[in-house]
Amino acid sequence: MDSTTSATASATDSVLHALKASGQQTYETARPMPAAYYRSEKVLQAELDQVFRRQWICLAHQEEIPAVGDFLVCDLVGESIIYVNLDHDAESLASQLGGLSSMVQNYHMDEMKRCYSAEQTWPVNWKCLAENFMEGYHLSHVHQETLHPITPTHLCEHFPPGPAYLGYYPRYPSTVDTRGTGHADLTEKEKQVSLMFSVMPAHVAGVAAHAVFYVLLQPQGVDAVRAKLGAAVFDDSISDQEKNDIGAFFERIMDEDKVQLERLYHGLSSRFFEPQVLASADHEGTVLDFYHYMDRVMNGS
Repeated sequence: MDSTTSATASATDSVLHALKASGQQTYETARPMPAAYYRSEKVLQAELDQVFRRQWICLAHQEEIPAVGDFLVCDLVGESIIYVNLDHDAESLASQLGGLSSMVQNYHMDEMKRCYSAEQTWPVNWKCLAENFMEGYHLSHVHQETLHPITPTHLCEHFPPGPAYLGYYPRYPSTVDTRGTGHADLTEKEKQVSLMFSVMPAHVAGVAAHAVFYVLLQPQGVDAVRAKLGAAVFDDSISDQEKNDIGAFFERIMDEDKVQLERLYHGLSSRFFEPQVLASADHEGTVLDFYHYMDRVMNGS
């Protein structure tokens, strides 16, 4: 084995070891993964084999493919997202999403109509975007003018993950009214929060009374991810301008995230990079939840 092969094998082994070690960590002691988790080509190849060829992967919103054909339309979380799995022996997705289904049912995302879609390629590892979208720590820091006024970091509330989902509730300040028209089934509590969730590994979303926003992720190499963005509204009778405003708001948020993630990803290549500790469960607990999922899939833990 030459030195290059030995180094890449060592990087993969160190990442798998770090993932296994994460299973012993608590929300109080959790630490981020080493840089190789995000920057190693060998790790990505292992993910493509163990994760993207054997787990349920989201491809599109049902409205994008009216003639479903051979694809599976999975309405399991009420969002009409199309999932596929290349592993014929895979456990059904429904059996892994029971808890999440009960959380989202009153929003009736199946009745929401798509009002915005876009495709982007970000020069970062796919896991950087997945983790960033699903943690509340950055809301007040990165999105000071967009999200902080309505979903500040200090009001985020983590909830226990399931086999294939994770998430948290960003609660609204008392000064914020319900965000638009929602379904009559929504409770008063549900009207005063957003629900951020991920159907792992590569579907992240946020739903409020009036709309759902989602991103579908596809790795395009170790340092690039294709992101399919979409938004759907409950009240389809709102004006075209209002729909355009919802799409523009989502784009602005994602643009703010992209700037920060590009800086973060560049920093991962520094020889001075040293993982510190994750924030509290309510703020970055979903990151540890995601590590646990990757550990189960990659190591069979």
